[in-house]
Amino acid sequence: MLSVQGEYPTFRGVETHCEELYSDLVKKDNVNVTVVRRSAYANETKGLENYKGVHLKTIYSPKNRFLEAIVHTFLAIIYAGVKRPDILHIHAIGPALFTPFARLLGLKVVVTHHGPDYERQKWGKAAKRFLKLGEWAGVKFANKVIVISKVIGESIKNKYGRHDYDLIHNGVPVAKRITRQTILTSLLYSPINMFLPLAGLFLKKALII
Repeated sequence: MLSVQGEYPTFRGVETHCEELYSDLVKKDNVNVTVVRRSAYANETKGLENYKGVHLKTIYSPKNRFLEAIVHTFLAIIYAGVKRPDILHIHAIGPALFTPFARLLGLKVVVTHHGPDYERQKWGKAAKRFLKLGEWAGVKFANKVIVISKVIGESIKNKYGRHDYDLIHNGVPVAKRITRQTILTSLLYSPINMFLPLAGLFLKKALII
């Protein structure tokens, strides 16, 4: 069983990452995957128990910006402690704060570091301290750490001395090939010689083409 702290399925960044990853694990490697999601965001899909072969477990979370991650992650790890999965997969540095607790329960933990969220302006001083502590706990105590960019990998190596991380870039589904007469060329009436990607970018992440 692998656990993700968030709304699933959805079109947000980390959750989309998990949707692609876990559905592929189920389809290609016949892995049994359970995603633990927050009740505060599961209203529209409340009765959904399986999505693309992935089992869904909804666990309580208060609809509060500052408490939902703490409460939900704690309860999710207790659930994992009862179910005894082969691997507990925690995403992002906020939920990673509970990595030591999961290890105390005898769980093997993989943490994916999606970026230093404490650098974002939307968080106050207290939240940034919590996120930094979560980063430290996840990097120091996880059995394995995955980073999504070289910059994040170098950062945790310099700050915490963690050299054995695995770099796995975010990807996209393989697109089907189409003929040269694409929608864009038909609209522009001329061959396309440029490609302009439009995306939300953070300095610690990367866009690879």
